[in-house]
Amino acid sequence: RNVWHDVSIVLLVGNFAMNALGYSIVVLLYRYSVQTIFNRQIPRMEWRESSLRPQPHPAIKSFNTHLLLLRPLEVFFRFMTVRFRVLPDIIVLGETRCGTTTLCSHLSSLSKAGETPTGIKCYTPFCPWVHPELDNKESFYFVGHYLGIVDPYFYRMAFPLKITRWWEEKIMGNIFFCFDGCAQYLTSPTAAYLIANAYQNYENGDPPVLV
Repeated sequence: RNVWHDVSIVLLVGNFAMNALGYSIVVLLYRYSVQTIFNRQIPRMEWRESSLRPQPHPAIKSFNTHLLLLRPLEVFFRFMTVRFRVLPDIIVLGETRCGTTTLCSHLSSLSKAGETPTGIKCYTPFCPWVHPELDNKESFYFVGHYLGIVDPYFYRMAFPLKITRWWEEKIMGNIFFCFDGCAQYLTSPTAAYLIANAYQNYENGDPPVLV
């Protein structure tokens, strides 16, 4: 048998499995975000009386928008590798229109300002939404944007791998830190309790700086 034929079959099956997994997660995230985050109802399929063909589903446009905005496979990968990740060193407890975005942008810019032999390396949080105002700023974890999961243990999914911290500090000699900033944590009735639980047995030892 041709070995390349076997390799191509494996790659084809793997590609199909990854696509199936990705679209399944997108559907779940789409339903959750529409019904829970945005508090809307997904329209049902409508049928014409004079035809057996259904009308275009009103949700198709919004689903396509979510398809462009979401990162389903990265969400899955990060949850699967959560035990190998770190917690943020700084948490910006913000509110809407209170300068959260400006402060997070300043923290991100410290990497560029610290391009010295012993520089500062800032890593931004993972965001489930591909949006210029949200990306690299807030994880939305403790407000339940990941299918309602707010377990403190999985909070690490939004932050870099431990080997990244080790590489930056031990090999590159940089000052490593990462942050999370959310404009909903300050008024969330459960965020303070969940954050405290996330750091209760943190191996790094130091609690985060709350801003």
